[in-house]
Amino acid sequence: RVWLDRAHPWLVRATRGALVRTPPSVYAHCWRKSVEALRLFAPDAALCAVLPSVHRSAYYAGMHPHHERGMALTRALAAELDVPLVDLAAITARHLDGLNPDGIHWSWAQHREVGEAMARTLLPALRRRAATPRPAEG
Repeated sequence: RVWLDRAHPWLVRATRGALVRTPPSVYAHCWRKSVEALRLFAPDAALCAVLPSVHRSAYYAGMHPHHERGMALTRALAAELDVPLVDLAAITARHLDGLNPDGIHWSWAQHREVGEAMARTLLPALRRRAATPRPAEG
């Protein structure tokens, strides 16, 4: 693992980011199964998905080679399964100068903005749930 971490930035540059750790088909399969499982075991749960954020990480050689494809796939899956989205890239792109020294981790301000965006996205489902009459227990 240590060797891979040291070699990773070089490999990303050398391959121009061609290597993918999780193939799109596996990502899509797991995404669908996760949403289906949540809806099976917690049918009243409010769900939202996030589009991948951006960074300035040396670990990834400052590249985002699969970002657009990942965003397109996540958008398609969210539309297919009716899951609202929070666009992390739109939020993090405004704060690239405020990232932690590693170039990837967010500042407290970014965390707050992401939390507020997620709250706005989840609030309609939470309101619907609160307004739905529950059967009496007993």
